[in-house]
Amino acid sequence: MRVMNVRRKNLIGTRAFMAVAVCTVIGVFVSTLQAEVTTFRFEAITSNDPCNAAIGEDQLYMDVYNTGSTVKFRFRNEGPVHSSITGIWFDDGSLLGISHIIDLQTYDPCDPCSGHPDVDFEPDGNQNLPGAGSMEYPFVASEGFTVKADPPPAHNGVESNDPVYGNTEWVQIEFDLKSGQTLADVLSELLTGDPFPTLRVGLHVQSFNGTTDTSEAYVNIVPEPMTICLFGLGGLALLRKRKR
Repeated sequence: MRVMNVRRKNLIGTRAFMAVAVCTVIGVFVSTLQAEVTTFRFEAITSNDPCNAAIGEDQLYMDVYNTGSTVKFRFRNEGPVHSSITGIWFDDGSLLGISHIIDLQTYDPCDPCSGHPDVDFEPDGNQNLPGAGSMEYPFVASEGFTVKADPPPAHNGVESNDPVYGNTEWVQIEFDLKSGQTLADVLSELLTGDPFPTLRVGLHVQSFNGTTDTSEAYVNIVPEPMTICLFGLGGLALLRKRKR
């Protein structure tokens, strides 16, 4: 298990905020030139508090793209209400195994795009997504495909409306693929299947409005055409090709 350097995290502090903000802007620009990005939203599968469940549906995003031989899943939590993504689960598909988690442990103050200084996740065991068994088609996390925020999870997770970092926090999970599989296969699995998509992603979100004992669970949904965000003509061509 990786050891979190608490002193390093504290020293990064507020100074890193501007670098992270700049990185976010630059990262979007670079993505438009170099990567095909598909953005997914999430639907609540629990309703411990209907208001909190709706907040997550409004604020949670997953960007899927690739550079090189890996497929990358970047998770964002952006909105006016505080909450924190504390667990991420993957259910089946062409994914072979987690190759990297991009967070505090990979963050370099000289290269803020290398991770986020206030987010820290670790691979976790096989505990399934909360509420997964209550779904019409139960979500079953693939072995070894779970990551969770280090304690305290609400702080080390992907927070929205953070007092220091605002809505700039993110974590990126990178996967190697099974032999012969590509980004197009992963997108197809996220978008299609019978009776449900072949690949699903679940999130556990806690600390709504800063209240520690609140939580909801979510699974990604097939986006409507206008919510699919593909940067660059190559990405548009890929989507059209997959629909034929």
